[in-house]
Amino acid sequence: MEKITYVTYNALARKSLVWGVPLILGIILLAAIILSLFLAVLVSSLFFVVTFLLVAFVFFVKFTSESDSMAIDKFKWTIKGGVLRLKHLSYKRLDAKCTIDNPKRKKERVNDFFKQYNG
Repeated sequence: MEKITYVTYNALARKSLVWGVPLILGIILLAAIILSLFLAVLVSSLFFVVTFLLVAFVFFVKFTSESDSMAIDKFKWTIKGGVLRLKHLSYKRLDAKCTIDNPKRKKERVNDFFKQYNG
């Protein structure tokens, strides 16, 4: 029996990496490092700490993206989901404190909550 092969376009889904860092993120981080280093020389040594943290973040991104070029995007979506859950919990607490008896008003608040993400 002959094995059927299919054409895949997996390469189109990959992020372009330069030295193991996604290209756009690498450019942004490089600009931030240069700016913080420039400010550290001119203003104060506090910006050396910022520069060091940015360089450490570049290495974090490099090691995270080593096996999966989309790892940073997955991490970003995880953070966004966590923030959305926290916002939802704060709305639940607010509803519990206010004790809205009117179902129409409660429905309006829920609709307002979803409008900020859809509009």
